[in-house]
Amino acid sequence: MTIPILIVEAHPALRAALRALLEKEGDFEVVGETASAGEIPRLARELRPRVILLDSALPDLQLFPAICRLHGVLPEATVLLLIDSENRHLEQDALRAGAAGCVVTRAAGATLASLVRALAQDDV
Repeated sequence: MTIPILIVEAHPALRAALRALLEKEGDFEVVGETASAGEIPRLARELRPRVILLDSALPDLQLFPAICRLHGVLPEATVLLLIDSENRHLEQDALRAGAAGCVVTRAAGATLASLVRALAQDDV
């Protein structure tokens, strides 16, 4: 069984890299992707991803209210925040808002697949 993932990332090249990284694992399926914060609730309802990778720097996103709304739209989904650099305050605030964790995008290759897998199985 594959783990359905929605990628919400502003940069097309990074979206493509994340898709390639995850899909080569074999147990992930990227069911959708967007660069628009406005599309997130609709895509979450339609695609029913188990994990949502959410760009913390998305231009039109109010981050913490968006995380809370996602849990209202799709409570079973796990939100993993993509961040540009380690920031303990941002990570703590994201966790309080309901994100399951944060991953630094430049280091994602080393940890993303195992983290997504663990989050999807509620092992984190």
